Amino acid sequence: MICFRPCFINLRKTMGVLSRLVALVVLTASATGCANLEAVRDFAGSSAKLTAYKDVTLRYVDSANRRLLEIPSTSRFAAEAASIRETSADMKRQKDDLLKLHNAATGYMAALASLAGDEAFDISGDIDKVVGSIAAIPKLGITETHAKAFSGIAQKVASWILAAKQSKDVRTMVKAYGADMDQVLEAMEFAAKNYEGVLKNEASSIDSYQEARLAAWSPTAEEMAQVNPRRLLIVSLADRSGRLLSKESDDAVEAAKAAGKGVTTVREGHKEMLKNVDRLEAKDVVAQLKKAAAELKEIRSNLRKL
Repeated sequence: MICFRPCFINLRKTMGVLSRLVALVVLTASATGCANLEAVRDFAGSSAKLTAYKDVTLRYVDSANRRLLEIPSTSRFAAEAASIRETSADMKRQKDDLLKLHNAATGYMAALASLAGDEAFDISGDIDKVVGSIAAIPKLGITETHAKAFSGIAQKVASWILAAKQSKDVRTMVKAYGADMDQVLEAMEFAAKNYEGVLKNEASSIDSYQEARLAAWSPTAEEMAQVNPRRLLIVSLADRSGRLLSKESDDAVEAAKAAGKGVTTVREGHKEMLKNVDRLEAKDVVAQLKKAAAELKEIRSNLRKL
């Protein structure tokens, strides 16, 4: 009985020290886990913004309409105008499917970022629009295989939100949906490349329309002595408007290039995650994901300069 109290006190002190040590270990492990997924979080968060892709998609869809607005209403361009009207109707039909691809990819990446510890993303935004199916769009390189992969993704969207809310592991999600998402990203790569071609064609066409318009309105050397001042004003205004349209078209082509580069960067980073899904904390994987996130930020920075 003589040593009972001191022993009890020592035991209580020992237990207190052990409790603090356990708490410290748990806290450290938690912090380490967050740090290990920091690269995943940054990459997925950057990818969820999918640099310029939605804006370029909308620009592509409306490309034929812009050409119709600018094309001179003369017999010389009548056949071209009729062809553009058909193209315009086709592009309008593609719009919803193209935006579904964008919403699927951004929703998936936002869910990954959320699972990796980023609470900044509300993945319920456009995710309800990722429903049903999409059609193949051969002109953009989007095949039946891509359409099937999207359908597989669309059927599982509700579980992304649930996974993010329940804080399930990033690895589980990548294993479950990663292969189909790679196909979705490939479809977007092909689409972005074709956007670039269409927008280049638009820029070239608008330049040619402008040349024709100015040729029709600009006075010849013989006419200059008696030309109406209003006619010169019209020529001046048309020239200024044309230069603005040309700059806007050139910027759109650059944005399409950036969108394509952004999707490729996202796909490469995602492939790295898919290939190394059980070793996301490995130094080489972390380095690749950090590199991809930095590239996406650089692309966005360059876009702001347009």
